[in-house]
Amino acid sequence: MRYTAVIVMAAACFLASGCKRGAAPGTIESVFEGLSRAKGFAEASKFYTGGTIREIERAASKDGVEPSRLGGMLLPFRAGARWKEVSRKDSGDSAVVTVTFVEHPVQNLVGFSFTCRMVKGDGEWKIDLEKEVSDALESRRGEGPAEYLRRIGRSQ
Repeated sequence: MRYTAVIVMAAACFLASGCKRGAAPGTIESVFEGLSRAKGFAEASKFYTGGTIREIERAASKDGVEPSRLGGMLLPFRAGARWKEVSRKDSGDSAVVTVTFVEHPVQNLVGFSFTCRMVKGDGEWKIDLEKEVSDALESRRGEGPAEYLRRIGRSQ
């Protein structure tokens, strides 16, 4: 009877967690899970390369974006989002990963897919969008932030 109660409780915890698996620290999956729990730009930025963050801050300064709004320039992982990995190509300390949101608090992001490069340094995977952000920023011709973000999405 006691073992049945433990199994029932474990199953309930699994279902309550949204059926997400607990990713091991330092894995690609742990980056996406960490982003979904991050509260604001400062917490989320630790899952991106330093070059990516510098380019995002440079882009924001050109548009006069307030620091509190920088989180809107990152990939749209949020609490309540669920995703599936569509493909992954590993090559040592780099990978290219494609992810599709299967559930998301912003309804029009359900079904949204993106591909990102990731690099591993000091045992941690990080998202590397430095080139995409830099290219989008350099190719801008006075466009507003919405067009800029569309360019980043198309360049991946």
